[in-house]
Amino acid sequence: MFGRKKKKVSHYRVLEGDMKHATANSFEVVLRGKPESWRRVARGRNNNVYNPNGPLQREFYQTLRQQLPNGYSFAERQELQVTTVFAFNNDRVITSRGDVDNLAKFVLDAISGDGKIIPNDAQVVKLITEKIIDVGLGEIGYTKVMVSKSVIEIM
Repeated sequence: MFGRKKKKVSHYRVLEGDMKHATANSFEVVLRGKPESWRRVARGRNNNVYNPNGPLQREFYQTLRQQLPNGYSFAERQELQVTTVFAFNNDRVITSRGDVDNLAKFVLDAISGDGKIIPNDAQVVKLITEKIIDVGLGEIGYTKVMVSKSVIEIM
């Protein structure tokens, strides 16, 4: 009994039939699992700084990356538009779990950086984010991520 590791249960998954597509100019993926909000960097034992988001962000990125063609990424200086939709299963959760900017920051930090889909999150010139209630979700929610080369419209 002792020393036996628990089997890790994945937080994120993609179900058969979930929306996903990728072209040279854009991609769209839906990841099932409760949307997560960015939390500030914390201090642990011995005053060491750590990122409490790290493990879930790595899992989010790996699950999303599996839905895209090998080596898929945007060019380093390409201006991008990112759209995210965070779906929760009831209205009590939507007001108590994460500001919309921190939900978006969790996703941007997960998918941007050296060797990731977006080399630098400073490339994002347009960000559209929304939280919705989808009562048909059962126990879980989802996060939809759409990234495309930006075409800025002047209003």
